[in-house]
Amino acid sequence: MKKIITIIFLIITLNIWGQFSISTELKYLQIVNKQGNIDLIEDNLKNAELATDSLINLGNNSLLFAQFFNELSESYFLTKKYEMSLFSLLRQRCLFPNKSIEQEYEVLFLETAYRCNLSDSISKLLLKESSFAESPRNYSKKIEKLLELSVKVKNRELSSYIYNIGLQLRLREKNIPIWYQHWEFLTLINLKEKKKSQALICGVQNAPIYLQITDKKLKYKVYRKTIKHYIKTNSFRQAKNILQEYKTNKLPLFLKIDAFFKNLRILIKL
Repeated sequence: MKKIITIIFLIITLNIWGQFSISTELKYLQIVNKQGNIDLIEDNLKNAELATDSLINLGNNSLLFAQFFNELSESYFLTKKYEMSLFSLLRQRCLFPNKSIEQEYEVLFLETAYRCNLSDSISKLLLKESSFAESPRNYSKKIEKLLELSVKVKNRELSSYIYNIGLQLRLREKNIPIWYQHWEFLTLINLKEKKKSQALICGVQNAPIYLQITDKKLKYKVYRKTIKHYIKTNSFRQAKNILQEYKTNKLPLFLKIDAFFKNLRILIKL
């Protein structure tokens, strides 16, 4: 009984301390944003971003957390990091939805989306889908929605942040959406964002995505990226297995030559 009481006390203490720490960070964000001192804002962004991991891990839907992400978005906007500004707004709207402040930031949301060169239809889709009215009750589902909307921004800089959000989902759920598993893999092999989006349209089954892509040019690119990744990570047996699959396709001559040299490199290492 004493052990249970101790654990509960620790959880409550950590939560209170977390709230206090975020409150302090929020006040500093508000001060530097109001001053408009770009150097101070940029110096603080790393610390502020570190705090986001704790907030997402706690998952408390508090007004304080919502305000923190909105103020962080303002910092990114002032430093012209528009993709990170939009991502911060998405984190707030998806994970910490708050009806009382939602309309206040809608203009900033659309302005930021347009500065990310997103189309009007995509910008308004992100706004609608991340709204309080569309918010799931389950926190894991909130994370899934954030992942789904964030990848639509199609920005390489966001990949590591999206990946970290995905780790939070993996801590909570055993069944990870198939599309996100494919996104993780395509990110791992360093496929460009535009090509990644095209490939994800085909990746609907729980099977290697390069087997599901119908466009031959894209299919072969994903195959080559995959083989290159496994060679680079010294996973030569896996690289050999995939190379053998790759060679069963009707490859043009220049890709056959490329496959030949990849095979030589693998054989030397095995």
